[in-house]
Amino acid sequence: ITSGMASSRVLAELLGEGEITQTMIEFDGGPVLIAPLDDAPGEGYVAVVTLGSASDMGRARFGLRKLLPQMAEAVAA
Repeated sequence: ITSGMASSRVLAELLGEGEITQTMIEFDGGPVLIAPLDDAPGEGYVAVVTLGSASDMGRARFGLRKLLPQMAEAVAA
């Protein structure tokens, strides 16, 4: 997970695309979404969501975006 986020951050920096909000890695068993919890104290907190198929991607990304602030708050508590 750490390596995936680090690679995404390096790529974003090289392309001048800004900060990473989500990274998706696709495996044979389905995609994995990784999103940093920017509001959490310290560094290294991420949310990881595994999906059964790519057809669930849109709904999962939308839901994750809505939940990230709550997740960051829970980690901070």
